[in-house]
Amino acid sequence: MIAKTKAIVLHNTNYSENSVISKMYTKEYGLRTYIIPSIRKGKSAIRPSMILALSLVELDIYEKANASINRIKELRNSQLLVNIHSDIVKTSIALFLSEILNHCITFDQGDEYLFDFLQREILILENEETNSLYPIFFLVNLSKHLGVQPLGVYSRDTPYLSLDEGIFVFPARIAHYIYPSGRGSISYFGKTNRDKY
Repeated sequence: MIAKTKAIVLHNTNYSENSVISKMYTKEYGLRTYIIPSIRKGKSAIRPSMILALSLVELDIYEKANASINRIKELRNSQLLVNIHSDIVKTSIALFLSEILNHCITFDQGDEYLFDFLQREILILENEETNSLYPIFFLVNLSKHLGVQPLGVYSRDTPYLSLDEGIFVFPARIAHYIYPSGRGSISYFGKTNRDKY
């Protein structure tokens, strides 16, 4: 069946001389793998620059539910990410985040909230001035969407983050925890507005 969806490019692997296997997170279907044949030939409608890390694309696809690799009928960039792909700092951040997402997102069901979060964050990276704390803010807020965010709040009563339970606790009678010198930032980034950092 032919379907239309929006997607975020996470990872590309060269396949044969001219083809690419691309891993993308789609809004409706979740994580999908697509083969893009003849991408390096001059007559191809899909250019390699269209599927760089974190590219936002619109797809017309031949969707088969049980297929491990699907085919793309047509691909268009929904947003051109000029700054991410030309600014070395933003490119480095994009490559880092795409690798994290490639390893963290493993489910093949669409999650509209996660997709919208990722799209919004990519556009913020594209349009706003780069801040060295951006990757930390992104990862802490991504943990909320993946269901692994720390519970509770750092305070004098609960100064240690238990890595076994994922909550702020006191006293530190647990085997694995983050020392008090590094505990505040996780709680801070989890509840703060981006404008404050």
